[in-house]
Formats: sequence, structure tokens, C-alpha cells
Amino acid sequence: MLEACGVEVSYAGAVRALRGVTADVGPGQVVAVLGGNGAGKSTLLRAICGSLPMHGGKVTAGTIRFAGHDLVGRSAAEVVGLGVVHVPEGRRIFGRLTVEENLRAGGLSVRSRRERLRARERVYELFPVLAERRDQRAVLLSGGEQQMLAIGRGLMSSPRLLLLDEPSLGLAPRVVSQIAEVIRQINAMGVAVVLVEQNAAMALGVADHGYVLELGRIVTWGPAAELAASDEIVRSYLAVGAGQAATAPPAAPGAAGPGEGAPVARAVPPAGRTLARWQPPPRRRRWPLGRGGSPPPAESPDSGSAPVPPATAGARMGVGERG
Repeated sequence: MLEACGVEVSYAGAVRALRGVTADVGPGQVVAVLGGNGAGKSTLLRAICGSLPMHGGKVTAGTIRFAGHDLVGRSAAEVVGLGVVHVPEGRRIFGRLTVEENLRAGGLSVRSRRERLRARERVYELFPVLAERRDQRAVLLSGGEQQMLAIGRGLMSSPRLLLLDEPSLGLAPRVVSQIAEVIRQINAMGVAVVLVEQNAAMALGVADHGYVLELGRIVTWGPAAELAASDEIVRSYLAVGAGQAATAPPAAPGAAGPGEGAPVARAVPPAGRTLARWQPPPRRRRWPLGRGGSPPPAESPDSGSAPVPPATAGARMGVGERG
């Protein structure tokens, strides 16, 4: 259905974002693309849907084919006409428009009025909360409801392949579970899905196949169940790994827990400075010179000793201490 072979992408002719990426999506499949920030996941979706030139990027090598059609060089509108729809990261809904108007905007590429009405009814069946809020401004929806609206707007074009970029970003765990169930329902309608996610647990839970991107290259691929069971994937993307279990002190008598006095294994981050734990160094106070100001008391080399008082004016003038 979708075949990408040796795809290379650069931005501004200098920054190489994808390096020889080869992947494929079969009919009716859900394929997860995992990786950290800057791995090239969003760039891959942009290359497929034709929006790459809008971001200053260009496919410099390789081919991308969908249902026998070459997608490289086609505009985003032409790609949508072939049945490939992209739901970008960050929802990108029209906040001042109502839910109904957002959905109508998503169906502009469909010429048949009957097909547009049918697609809108399918969206309302899939997301009943949108039907209840159809006359409400989109900006007033919750984060989860806005994500549902973004997906529903994409479904208005009746896609054969749906590209989802970080649909769980910034959502509560309960809403993430709802989005995962929605993806399963969309796939059950016969729509293939490419799911770009940093939430590896959710992505591998709904996907049939998966790819792992690092610095623009595919480093691991295979069935989703095998990737979820891989020690390397678990250690890198599910925040669990060897050497990260610490033993907690024994529980106090009578305290609720796994057992009285029994050690509790807890996952802790690896040693070393991270951005979340980094604190800026204390700022040094600057004292004016020549305005009668005096510096603060200096501490002695021994941290346990008392501060050393500053020199008196007489000492600065060479007057000795009285014995």
C-alpha cells in the first residue's frame, strides 16, 4: 500500500533529517513509528503527505509510493486526493470556528455532498461528545476533545491511509486510553494508520508493526509484540532497564505496603545530571567600588570555621593592632 525506499530529507540544503529510510505499510495495518525528539518521525510524515516544502524541507533521494502512485513532488492537496490524510502534531484546529465548521473544512476536498454528510455522521458516531458540542467554538473544548476533533476533521476526507503525529501529546492517561481505542475503531473501518508516538506503550499496544528511528535512521523494526518484548526497546522507550531498580528502606511496622520490613524495588532514573534536576548556580552579589561599599565577610578555607571579618580601615592604612 505505502512503500518508502531509501528516503533522504534535508532542510535548507544543509540539515539531513532522514538518512536512507525504508519502510512499508500494508492494507489495513497500524504501523507505529517510535523515537525521541529530533529522530525524524514528523519529517517522515511530512515527506509522505507532501507538506515538507512548507517547512523548508526537500526529499533529496529515495522514493515514496502509495497504491502505485509516486508521492514525491506532489502537493499536499494532491496527496489528500489520493487518500492519504495527515493529522499534524499539536491538533491545529480552527479555534474560532465551531466543531461543525471545523468538520466541514475537513471535507472540502470531497465533491459529493452526500459523501460529506455520510462522513460527518461517521465522525459523530465515533466521537459522540463532538455531536453534543457541534455548535460550540473549538477553542472551548478540552485538550482531549480538541484531539478528537483534529482526528475527526482528518476522517472527513474519507482517507485510505491516516497519518497521526503524536495524538497523545499532553493528554491525561485516561484520555490517552480513549485515543488508543479510537485508533482501533478507525482501523476496524478499513483505514490503515501510521502512528508516530513517543508513548511507546500506547503505540505498540495498538500497532501491528513498528519502526524505531534514531537520528534519521531506522535502527530497529519488526512486529509490535516483539518490539514490546525487546529488552532494548523496554530500556530505551518504556523507562525500565537493568541497573535502574533501587531498594527502598524497610517499611515501618504496621505501614501499608508489600510487606513489613521487606525491600521494595522502585524504578529510579539513572545517575547523572539531567535537565529536570539541574539547578542554576547561585548568583554572586556585586559590590560597588569607590562608593564606600564593603564586600561581604569571606569564608575561611575550612568550611567548618567561622567567617573571617573584613579588614578594618586602620589595617588597610597600615596601622597595627593593639596588643
